[in-house]
Amino acid sequence: MFTFTDPEADDAAIRAASTLGLEHHAMRELRHTRRAEARTVLLAHKIGAGVYDDMLADPDPHRADPVSAEKAAVGEVSLRVGVSRSTAHRWIELGIALAGMDRVRLAYLDGDLATSRALVITRALEILGESLRVEVEPLALELAARPTLDKTLRSQLAELIITLDP
Repeated sequence: MFTFTDPEADDAAIRAASTLGLEHHAMRELRHTRRAEARTVLLAHKIGAGVYDDMLADPDPHRADPVSAEKAAVGEVSLRVGVSRSTAHRWIELGIALAGMDRVRLAYLDGDLATSRALVITRALEILGESLRVEVEPLALELAARPTLDKTLRSQLAELIITLDP
């Protein structure tokens, strides 16, 4: 339906489109957007991790400080990717959490999750031990697939975790 290279042609396609069946196109584009954002977030995390690791490896004790390394990583991602420092920090945090949650990471990369949902899940599950977290990931993804508010998902995940690990 879209060229993605000619905004005028895409605008004309949208204006001329019948409203019948547009939800299919809209959902496909939303999934595409989520997939692209997931890759952007994980690439930004990779940039930040490289800066962080380089600073910690520096022989100068003033530069090898974890707090300074974290600030530098956030600053570098913000500068190189062109996002705010708070967005860079959130993306790095998400990338770190997703490194230990294979199913959630793959669902995120496949467009099943918005970034906000991925953050809700990772923040809820990061308190669990690895074996329980692996067991809970599919259940968390099932809950996240429901059309609910992030606040509701957060509550449902908290209840699930309390049930499984009182």
